[in-house]
Amino acid sequence: MRLSNDKNESQLKISLEQTESLKVGIEELSVKKHQETEMMNKEISSLTLKERDAKQRAYMMEGQLGEARDELRIVAQELDSRSRENEHLISLLEDQEQKISLYE
Repeated sequence: MRLSNDKNESQLKISLEQTESLKVGIEELSVKKHQETEMMNKEISSLTLKERDAKQRAYMMEGQLGEARDELRIVAQELDSRSRENEHLISLLEDQEQKISLYE
């Protein structure tokens, strides 16, 4: 009976040591996972800020692109207008040249 009690106590002691070891391992794993979660949350926050900045830059660039298109359209219209004016002036000058050549 004494031998059986000693054996049971020994097994109980080993079981308690294993349980404690598992408990420590689980706590360490929990701390590690918590740290990883914190790091991932920080990375998500950082990426969210970068994404917001990129969207804001894209929005500003779209505005600048729109302004550049408007300016290009205005310049093209002005060029077209001046081209027509120049063609008209050339036509007038040619008419004047013909009239001058008639009087010579």
